[in-house]
Amino acid sequence: MVSLRTFDLIAEINRDGDILWTFGPGVIKHQHYPKVLPDNTVLIYDNGNGRVIRVTRDHKIIWEYNGLH
Repeated sequence: MVSLRTFDLIAEINRDGDILWTFGPGVIKHQHYPKVLPDNTVLIYDNGNGRVIRVTRDHKIIWEYNGLH
């Protein structure tokens, strides 16, 4: 899992360099530290929007904490 902060994009890439999953443009802004949780959702610190979100692999935000600004 990589966070391309200047592109507002998170990508999961396997060891062969294949892109397995992406999330981000238009939804997150200047994000940090994407973490895959045991249930295969992804926790993201969305710095530019002042929140933390939890996202499913089909791009649904299932949890959000606001107010980090």
